[in-house]
Amino acid sequence: MERFYHEDQAAGVLLECDSEAEALAGAEESLRHYRRDARADGEWSPDVSGIVVGRVVPDAPDEDDRHVPTHQATETGDERAGYDYAMRPVPAPGASPGIGPG
Repeated sequence: MERFYHEDQAAGVLLECDSEAEALAGAEESLRHYRRDARADGEWSPDVSGIVVGRVVPDAPDEDDRHVPTHQATETGDERAGYDYAMRPVPAPGASPGIGPG
């Protein structure tokens, strides 16, 4: 059975979950806390980008390779509409970035 994780690096949280949906729900809960603080402080903490969701690789040869990120808190919006953060997919390791319009 594939396992997933939710990590909030600044808070020292690393929770393994039974499903990707459960891990993403945990990440959304962390985002709600940062969002509340951002509204009170008038700015986002740089720590918000440390919210990550991914797959657990139990038989990884190296402990550092045990958690493979699939989603990360990413800034959305703009100055006019306002900024927010949302969980967005991260490129797979070894994937080349797409070429956008020049």
